[in-house]
Amino acid sequence: MAAATVLAAVLAMSCCCCVAYATTAATTTTVTAAAESDRINRLPGQPPVNFSMYSGYVTVDAAAGRALFYWLMEASGVPADSAPLVLWLNGGPGCSSVGYGAMEELGAFRWRTCCSWTHQPALATPTPTPPMISHDSYAFLINWLERFPQYKYRDFYIAGESYAGHYVPQLSRVVYRNNKGTENPTLNFKGFMPWLPRGYDPCTELYFTNYYNLPEVQEAFHANVTGIPYAWIGCSDPIYEYWEDSPRSMLPIYRELISAGLRIWVFSGDTDSVVPLTATRYSIDALSLPTITKWYPWYYDEEVGGWCQVYEGLTLVTVRGAGH
Repeated sequence: MAAATVLAAVLAMSCCCCVAYATTAATTTTVTAAAESDRINRLPGQPPVNFSMYSGYVTVDAAAGRALFYWLMEASGVPADSAPLVLWLNGGPGCSSVGYGAMEELGAFRWRTCCSWTHQPALATPTPTPPMISHDSYAFLINWLERFPQYKYRDFYIAGESYAGHYVPQLSRVVYRNNKGTENPTLNFKGFMPWLPRGYDPCTELYFTNYYNLPEVQEAFHANVTGIPYAWIGCSDPIYEYWEDSPRSMLPIYRELISAGLRIWVFSGDTDSVVPLTATRYSIDALSLPTITKWYPWYYDEEVGGWCQVYEGLTLVTVRGAGH
């Protein structure tokens, strides 16, 4: 997301002990009672901020007792009614968007020491984490919009990294197909951004794992409302070990959504050893898309930040020095 400049609302979510996390422009719209009950007054150890945050559970299957948890961070400094809404998904499968996405990759805060945070500008970022069945994710989004109706009809994007390279296009197809034939859909889907690269600090994982297991933190997040006795962890080994949703290729979905005219940005770190840039380029080549703008550098702070190639229906952006 280093190449992106737009501030946006970001939504993250996950399954079972589910999580969603979102960032968007601060809004003066009157919030619903359900949203107000999800408002985060202040997180333990948090520095002062000039934006609102919300978190809680949204039911996706009442009969099965399934709900997804979300964390919404409203960005500041942009008009309240113009910032897009972005759903951020982490990979794994079975890893937390609230843990990794919000606390280590692109949330509003960064760890400075074990118990100190620094405030960072909130960038557009959404997030589902563990095994997110597409219809549950879609149900979450529709139900979440009833809690936050000010985001209905807002430009909406889905983004994610690593194994979310499966979640992102799969959910994108579900949203696209449900919107098809609807003149003015409330979920105003515009495109998706998979395989976002990131840096990795192993200490941060220890910090946020300890932090999220503090009772006062869970209370502030309106989390663990059923009193689950075991500890929260960043990644679920059982989900990873028993995961069976592994299609051989996402390219058929890409072809369908490119034909639909959706905007697609594919990000890739040029030192990523898990989803290597070479493999990403081979995959894009297999789509046989006409090239509009050939390989060229983009810059950040007067240095080359990476490289970009624009195809008909898709843009590939590399990030220099970024790993997985």
